[in-house]
Amino acid sequence: MKNSNNKNTFEDLDKAFNTKEVTKALESNLKKVQDERQLPAIDMSEEDKDILHAKQQEEDLQYARSILKQAEAYNAEAIEGILHIARNSDQPRAYEVAGGLIKNLQDTAKDMLEVQEKHKRIVDDGSKGKNIKTQNNMFVGSTKDLLQALKGEQAKTIEGEVAEDNGET
Repeated sequence: MKNSNNKNTFEDLDKAFNTKEVTKALESNLKKVQDERQLPAIDMSEEDKDILHAKQQEEDLQYARSILKQAEAYNAEAIEGILHIARNSDQPRAYEVAGGLIKNLQDTAKDMLEVQEKHKRIVDDGSKGKNIKTQNNMFVGSTKDLLQALKGEQAKTIEGEVAEDNGET
């Protein structure tokens, strides 16, 4: 019986404040906004995908660095506080905690360097595949063939053809 009284009370309030119509209007507006936010799928070119991927990598790097810097700032503040407590109380545990915080700060600094190195490796790997440069070439043949090729006497050896030597000189 209490439920029916409560239900009637809420229905009376809905009628008094005209909330049913407002709720319906809000729900329809919310549905419209959600429909507008859904963007249609589009095909992206490989170049655009690469640009987007590079931008996301840069954003991720910046986010990771900001988190690590924030952690570093919190650690530095905590170290100052615990060292103050340790000096005033001469408690060995306080010094132990301070040592742990200092180690944590060092680990955070190492993490920042690792993030930078990984980002550099990722960026370098992306550019390596596009520009292949050969720096060291190896000549396969005898010393005599190499000297002749350098003198310009036997260009066929360099092109890959093997010249037969009959033993006549």
